[in-house]
Amino acid sequence: MLRIMSKSQSLKRKLSLSYIAYLFVFIFFIGIISNFIVQKQFRDYAKTKQENKLTQIVQSIENIYQDSWNGEMIEWVGMYELNNGYILTVTDENNQVIWDANYHHGHRCQMIINEIIDRMKSNNPNWNGRYLEKDFLLTNQDNEIVGKVVIGFLSPYFYTEDDVSFLQSLNTLYFIALLIFVIIALIMGQYMSRHIANPLYHVVQATKHIAKGNYDKINNHHSSIIEINDLTESVNQLSNTLMTQGQLRKQLTSDVTHELRTPLATLQGHIEAMIDGILEANQENLQSIYEEIIRLNNIVSDLDKLSRYDNKIYDLHIEKVNIIGIIHNVLNLFKSQIIAKNINVHFKEENIYLYVDKYKMGQVFINLISNALKYTPEGNDIFIKVIEVKNEVKIIIIDTGIGISKIDLPHIFERFYRVDKSRNRLTGGSGIGLSIVKSIIEAHKGRISVDSDIGKGTRIIITLSKIEENP
Repeated sequence: MLRIMSKSQSLKRKLSLSYIAYLFVFIFFIGIISNFIVQKQFRDYAKTKQENKLTQIVQSIENIYQDSWNGEMIEWVGMYELNNGYILTVTDENNQVIWDANYHHGHRCQMIINEIIDRMKSNNPNWNGRYLEKDFLLTNQDNEIVGKVVIGFLSPYFYTEDDVSFLQSLNTLYFIALLIFVIIALIMGQYMSRHIANPLYHVVQATKHIAKGNYDKINNHHSSIIEINDLTESVNQLSNTLMTQGQLRKQLTSDVTHELRTPLATLQGHIEAMIDGILEANQENLQSIYEEIIRLNNIVSDLDKLSRYDNKIYDLHIEKVNIIGIIHNVLNLFKSQIIAKNINVHFKEENIYLYVDKYKMGQVFINLISNALKYTPEGNDIFIKVIEVKNEVKIIIIDTGIGISKIDLPHIFERFYRVDKSRNRLTGGSGIGLSIVKSIIEAHKGRISVDSDIGKGTRIIITLSKIEENP
């Protein structure tokens, strides 16, 4: 498998860079939107400010008039407003010029206008202002016209130096805010990546131990993230399952070795004795050899079932059958055992039809009823109930036997698992019966569950669909 290491990055680095990138983009767009809104609001403010300024200039000049014009005061107002970007020409009621900024300070007027234009272009290259002059009539307190003022200025608006300084300060604040948020993003990225990457690192280490066969390396690190905790729990469960399966395989090897060795040693001893003339090849001795061969054949048969179970090879022949009839036939097979142990079997016979493989389902009930009889004491009861629930049928088998411990209960469907480790084939079987039962039920797209209490008994519930399905 090829791995491109040059493009690989740690999760911490990726998370940190992602936080910075996302926050940078967020602040960038917020800055653009905010700047657009501020610029628009500031333009509107400048236009309103300019209109108010024109009114203020007219009022200032009208306040100078006291039965006659004071040229020095008009010049003082004119020079002050010239520095603010407004060029004044004041005339009296006879249209005689009292003071003209262009006449007295033409060069300065042009220089100030050019400075304002340069300032506006540098602040906003798309600014398209133009020089405009407006005439305003001057009146006295009796509302009589006493003159006129012509005010020249850049329209529709322009910014003073203070306005530009304010906008530059605002942009500087945006930049500082961006820098602060990037630093915060870096810190948060490191914090979050540590809380995400560190638990994942421990999960990776646990999977490496599992890959090496060290199933006892449980990851106990807790995360504040639910999904990571779920992943950790899943890996731990996988480790436990693999460890259990490994132990079961070892147990299988031990069981198969032991159970094959015994009949083979018996066969070898008998045949060697016959060859040496110690034993006669009579019916009794041959019968003993035959029984050992049958025993070997049963072991091979169980291993064959196990192989088909592992490979899910079930050629189901689905047909509509009376499930009650299948159970009744199985009970007849165990009739002698039921009578011998004086077991009371409570079973209500009422025809219920399902789409199943009757032979495979017969194998299921043989295994389950056999177990129920095996672990139910003499004189006790076994209950078999078949209940219809909507489009499903529940088959419940309840014994009043020794029960199964809470420790063993989750494992009883696992292959080769035997609750009593001391049991052998003669007392407890090979440990694959319930595994095969579960496999057959699942092949029919059904469900099986077990509930048990020590000393009280075990309840097995099988749920099958009443609707014909294609398994």
